[in-house]
Formats: sequence, C-alpha cells, structure tokens
Amino acid sequence: MSNASNNVVDETLSGKTILAVLRARQSDLTWKAARELLAARRVIVNGTVCQDDARRLNVGDVVEVSNKPRPKPPRHDAICLRYFDDDIAVVEKPSGMLTERPAAEVQPRKKGVPLTPSLDELLPRVINEYAGRRLQGEQREVFIVHR
Repeated sequence: MSNASNNVVDETLSGKTILAVLRARQSDLTWKAARELLAARRVIVNGTVCQDDARRLNVGDVVEVSNKPRPKPPRHDAICLRYFDDDIAVVEKPSGMLTERPAAEVQPRKKGVPLTPSLDELLPRVINEYAGRRLQGEQREVFIVHR
C-alpha cells in the first residue's frame, strides 16, 4: 500500500471492513497478519490509528500501513487546563490527540476495541478531576471552539 492513489477506498471496497480492504490491496496478507497490523498500531485510516478490525470503510477513506507502530495516544492527564469557570474551559491539548472524533468513526464497534481518545471525549474527565465535588454527578456537554 505504498502508492498514495491506491490508498483511497473506491466504490468496489466501500462498505467492506478494514481487514477485507487490507487483504484486497495485498493479496498475500493473511487474516491473522492483517489483525496483527491493527494490533501493532500500524494501520492508519484518515490520519488516525485504526485498531477496530470490524470498522467499515467508505468511499474516499484513506488507508495507510506504516512501517513502524504509531505511538500510543496521549492520556487525559496530558491535557493542560489553562482556565476554567462555569461557562468555559480553555485547554491545551497534546500533539497527536484528536480534537473531535470524525463522524464516520462514531459507529457501533466490538467491545474491547480501543479507539484513539479525542479531546471532546476526555475533557469531561479532566474537568471533573479539576472541579472535584462541585460538578459531581453533573455531566455537561462539550462544545469545541478552535482558536
């Protein structure tokens, strides 16, 4: 999968799982080897590591296989909360962390399959840890505004 034009999912592969697409692009790849690529964090879909072997792809999705595993994603404690009050939280996210999960990735998936965490998913935990009891039991919706 080194040719960039071959990395874009076309109509013939749309709706197929990532494993099926990997095998279609590399005929000598076994199912087991394809799963191992996912587990090793070497498969990237639209710029994000994919570890969900049941993920279905759409026309236009870009699939890459890296020579080296991608680093583990930053955790919630890597988010720097610069300012916080009842209405706004200003944060500095670490490099490599998604700001928001793409709509195409918000789909049912197998239990136990990790997703790369995004800022909008981790921020409520960061705020609850910072605010402590003040927000206990209260879950506010997060709206992302870029600088």
